[in-house]
Amino acid sequence: MDLKPQCGAGCGCPATNLAGYKQRYFPLTRKQSFGDIISIGSYYKLCMDTFGPPITSDYIEKQVAKAQQFFGNPSDYNVSNVILPNGAFDPWSVLGTSVSIPDQHQIAIMTPGAAHCSDMYAAYDGEPIRLSETRKRVMEEVNYYLRSGLETQKTNSDSFNGAETLTYSKTITGVVLFLLITIIN
Repeated sequence: MDLKPQCGAGCGCPATNLAGYKQRYFPLTRKQSFGDIISIGSYYKLCMDTFGPPITSDYIEKQVAKAQQFFGNPSDYNVSNVILPNGAFDPWSVLGTSVSIPDQHQIAIMTPGAAHCSDMYAAYDGEPIRLSETRKRVMEEVNYYLRSGLETQKTNSDSFNGAETLTYSKTITGVVLFLLITIIN
């Protein structure tokens, strides 16, 4: 099976990357295709016309504030053992964090020229130059997670005769790693 991304599949070719980037990212900024011709008020009006009351600009702003309060600011994201790859053409990347905290293994990677989920596809001719570096870094982190988290546990069950076994979640992690390695190679 050929896993090479094809143009129009929304998965990595330059034309698709740019189209998706412009469609989704530019409306979030002043760099949108229509400049100041279409104002934020036009988008509010579209929502109000489509959904009717109670959708107003005030309602929308309050809902955005609630979402930000509930989910927090992406720059405040602070966890451990996570890798957050994004493509520079990923329209959703503006909603994520770009903060890395290496001591906690919170790794944020921005890949120039890549789109949403580009790092999940097999390598292909003509892919963005830094995409292979991103895949390599993801694998390094996954290997770290597996090495540091595969402590075994003694069971008290006679049926196992005290054998060391892996927990269910750690077994699943191993299966996921196997699948990732298989896909990448």
